[in-house]
Amino acid sequence: VLVNSVQAAPTALVTKVSVIAAKGAATTTSIAALVKGTLNAMTWSKIKSTIGISAGILTATCAVTIIAISQADKWTPQEIVQQSQATYAALSSYSDAGTATASGHGITTTTTFKMRLQRPNFYRIDWSKTGAPGTNQGSVWSVGNGDYLQSKAIWEKIAKPEKVDDMSIAFSGAAAVSDSASTGIPAEFFKTVAIRRWGSDLDVAASVGSQLKKEGDEKVGNDVCHVVSTVLKLSTVPEFGKSSATITTMIWIGKRDHLIHKTKEDWSTGSIFTQIHENIVVNQNFSPTDFVVE
Repeated sequence: VLVNSVQAAPTALVTKVSVIAAKGAATTTSIAALVKGTLNAMTWSKIKSTIGISAGILTATCAVTIIAISQADKWTPQEIVQQSQATYAALSSYSDAGTATASGHGITTTTTFKMRLQRPNFYRIDWSKTGAPGTNQGSVWSVGNGDYLQSKAIWEKIAKPEKVDDMSIAFSGAAAVSDSASTGIPAEFFKTVAIRRWGSDLDVAASVGSQLKKEGDEKVGNDVCHVVSTVLKLSTVPEFGKSSATITTMIWIGKRDHLIHKTKEDWSTGSIFTQIHENIVVNQNFSPTDFVVE
């Protein structure tokens, strides 16, 4: 499973640039305009295209866990990434809460978010973002019969939900205003190419030329994590020509659950983007009403 489960992602990072470029967009624009602007940006960037118990039972469980972690310590960084991709592919549902931060050129924004994802096409992501110039809050969701997006500046009283064409448009349209909360884990969970091109850090790590390597283990909260890193030279992406910029991506992957607990992207141009994922619950049986936004 580990050896053959990853396909190299061609031009693995290009769509991310369009997301980041759009992060400075005014939040008072309509959702339709925001989506249109994001899609226009894709013409020059396609980053991330082509992630009471008895003492005896407790002891046995702990022993199995220790053995599994011990074996995982011997994995190469490629195997760590492949195992994480396989884990997301096997999930029926996923939920978490977290924080995304973006900083650079004297500006810092912080976004708190909650998400619920369930196959085949149920999702709800809510966020609240603070820090000029992009203070806003919003949601993106589907109860299985349509994809919706709403976002409003904090001083606006109401936000009108807008229906968009598909899940890919919903996630990409929300990426800029949510500091990419709508594209990170959803890109790993939903396996369609259209979704993954918008934010799969695991695809970037698995791609040819990513210079993937294993760093020292670190804890995120109470979870001990593998840490893998990649350095991508934009000059290797045809759309960027002779650009000398680089992107260093670090991914914290839990040793026990093989899920992403933290990501960090450090752009040589002066921007840093971080996401932390907490309260992770998998394979919970959600009802359609759990994805409704009032």
